[in-house]
Amino acid sequence: MTRFPILYLAFFGISALLETIRMLTQKELDNLREKYKYLSGHDQLTKLLNRQGLMDSVKTIKPNENQTVFMLDIDNFKKINDTYGHNVGDIVLSEMAKLIIAEAPSAKICRWGGDEFILWFPTGGGDVETLRKDIEQLAIRVPNSDKIVHITVSAGVASGDFKINELIIAADSALYKAKYLGRNRSEY
Repeated sequence: MTRFPILYLAFFGISALLETIRMLTQKELDNLREKYKYLSGHDQLTKLLNRQGLMDSVKTIKPNENQTVFMLDIDNFKKINDTYGHNVGDIVLSEMAKLIIAEAPSAKICRWGGDEFILWFPTGGGDVETLRKDIEQLAIRVPNSDKIVHITVSAGVASGDFKINELIIAADSALYKAKYLGRNRSEY
């Protein structure tokens, strides 16, 4: 008769232990899932959205008919990397990202490629010329040096009631026009 209560308590203890381990493991899996979800949608260097993150945002936000896309490209970025090294290039990208975040809080901001950024304003707005001029005023100190790096950007802008992919293609075309016409300018 004493075996049954002892076995019952043993099974209860083992079950409680296993349930606690299961709950802790589930919590850890949930945390890892959130971490990897974040990492899959964000650029590691700038902490901005990456292409996948932007496209995921597009699925969750209903834009209006006045949505706007800016595509920015740092002028002569390769020269910065070649002159000062890729670590300074990374600093330039990070500092530019911080400025864009501060200047365009209503935009979904994406590091589209190496030195290309997309700003998507789902409800329109945004002032590309003010942003471009503010970037031009950015002074980035080269580490362990008294040198300062200044950058300019070329920008393409597209707006209207179109799918995001169509706006990106139109903004990209306008960006190439800005580069062709002399850089450090914006085109529509």
